[in-house]
Amino acid sequence: MTARLPRVVEPSLEAGGVVQLRSGGFSMVIESVADGVATCVWADKQGKIRREQLAAAVLKRSTEGTDMILVVPGLDASEAEIDEAVWGKH
Repeated sequence: MTARLPRVVEPSLEAGGVVQLRSGGFSMVIESVADGVATCVWADKQGKIRREQLAAAVLKRSTEGTDMILVVPGLDASEAEIDEAVWGKH
């Protein structure tokens, strides 16, 4: 029997997703997406909030933050349990 490895599920570019430019840079949060253009928000080095509209094609999912979830085959967890594991107890 061949063991199946965990796989990473990457959500589509949608509001709340953590992204960065394909060339690197700051991690940004997607505020909204319309017609292939994402409005992104981030804090610069001085802590000032920035907002920019960027083509979705120039963005990649950031490896920082909790935008990616590891899915283990056979794991039976509810959405609430996954949220708690990712975000902690509220």
